[in-house]
Amino acid sequence: NFYAVDVMHSVPSLGFTVQNSGGVFAVSGDTKSNETLWPVLNACDDLKVLVIEVSFPDEMENLASEAGHYCPRTLTRDLERLRHDPQIWLTGMKPGEESRIEALGKDIEEVLQSLVGSVGQIGEARLLAMAALILADRAQDSPKSAANGSGDGAAASEDAAADALERAADRILELASKLSSN
Repeated sequence: NFYAVDVMHSVPSLGFTVQNSGGVFAVSGDTKSNETLWPVLNACDDLKVLVIEVSFPDEMENLASEAGHYCPRTLTRDLERLRHDPQIWLTGMKPGEESRIEALGKDIEEVLQSLVGSVGQIGEARLLAMAALILADRAQDSPKSAANGSGDGAAASEDAAADALERAADRILELASKLSSN
């Protein structure tokens, strides 16, 4: 089975799903955040692979949106809507931005692995939301650390990540306590 879905780009663009006995393979096509792709993907019972574009780094989020493309931040938010756990293959990186986008992807993966080690498998959406909080907190703290002369490099980054992870874990435990008491 082959299915095409309209996606959001600066010019008309399509995403596709292809299904056979081995499962479903999906390709986003050029797109930014949209309301059409995710329901189609969630309707696929056996989604194995999602090839999705992420063309610009987060610093260029406005340009990415105007041009009809994802950046890591907007893609991460949309991936929270996915109810499956397929392999995610990134494509569409703009020349010169590949290493930056790949580094951001590695940062996200490292935070996710650390979270799984700390809180376990609590669901992809929750893990992605926690990772987003940690990375946003880390990004917000980075300029402050540099301005305060508190050092740079791997040790400061690891300390900031550990502090952010601890704060996120505290928030999660507080929410879990509130939910269990209801």
